[in-house]
Amino acid sequence: RTSWRAVASSTFDSMEAMQRNRDQARSIRTNGLRDLGADQLDVGEFELAIAQLRCPSWSDYGSASPGKPDTGAPRT
Repeated sequence: RTSWRAVASSTFDSMEAMQRNRDQARSIRTNGLRDLGADQLDVGEFELAIAQLRCPSWSDYGSASPGKPDTGAPRT
């Protein structure tokens, strides 16, 4: 079903960079919405923390491979 909704995101190097660009982002957003004849439902600003986790490779699971069930816990 067509909802006619869209999502956009931007990333910044720091919270300060995001704050410095807030007015310019608002202007770009306002002009784009006007040009499209669209309405804005919401704007959210978030800090995203990403942990550098080790993801096990398929070789950690013995003979398991993509599309096949795991053979148990990863080997250590």
